[in-house]
Amino acid sequence: MKRSARFGTLILACVIGTAAQAQNSQGRLAASPKPLIAFAPETLLTGATPVASGATSQLRFVSLGKSAGTATVALYDASSGKQLATWTSASMPALGYLQVDVSTIIAGATPALTPSQSAAALQFGVKGTFIGSVQSVVVANGIASDLTSCEAGGVFGGVAGAGHTTLMSGLEFTNRMTTAQAATVTLRSATGTTLGTWTSASIPPHGVLTVSGGAIAAAAIPAVPLSTVSFTAVAGGRGISVRHLSQPKAGGLVTNLSSACHIAPVPVARTSRTAADPAEAGDDGLRDN
Repeated sequence: MKRSARFGTLILACVIGTAAQAQNSQGRLAASPKPLIAFAPETLLTGATPVASGATSQLRFVSLGKSAGTATVALYDASSGKQLATWTSASMPALGYLQVDVSTIIAGATPALTPSQSAAALQFGVKGTFIGSVQSVVVANGIASDLTSCEAGGVFGGVAGAGHTTLMSGLEFTNRMTTAQAATVTLRSATGTTLGTWTSASIPPHGVLTVSGGAIAAAAIPAVPLSTVSFTAVAGGRGISVRHLSQPKAGGLVTNLSSACHIAPVPVARTSRTAADPAEAGDDGLRDN
């Protein structure tokens, strides 16, 4: 997939905060039946660079807590996973908001990036001294694009193969582990038949690898025919997060097709119970009326 159109964002924001704040917040949420948010030592944002001509890429920080704080962004080379530099924001007040252009972050990072590093694909590892959220937003032709979520799934239907006439797909694999990992994809047809399996090259820590659907199909074992229009991709790998990206073959804005709503059958309600069914009895041995 061509990277010059390249990818923006997170309008589903990722939560950031310090370890102590995370612990305190989790304690406050302990009475809730389900955790509302989950904290990680570092939130990785992929695809914010390089920025296409005529587009802008920005990070949005929002404070959700009662204390002021700063955000720290580690800049990683997307190919090697090597940390290149660090940038720290100005202090944000409680419940405040800060939006920073990616070019400003790159220009203000320490140590200074070389021109070749600045022009390459970068990943951003975000931490904060406050509880809040971070978004990565790309705007092109007046349209803000949502291309990332922090909890993208691993099963994607309708991944465009080489035979698709209008669209091309890319699967983007991000290694969130501290050691190199490989991603795997099982390709299935619309009827659920396994077409082939694919394993990526080694992805370094904090590294990202984007491969077109057509290239994955061609390199699968057995190889999937070039005429294949689309397939379901079942992606996996230890510590690997995956996004499904789509772009017109003629060029244009890249969009994120990763998010999906879950459905499940509704359990059949039992309307009555019998004395012969002790497992259904209450603690006192009595049946519900």
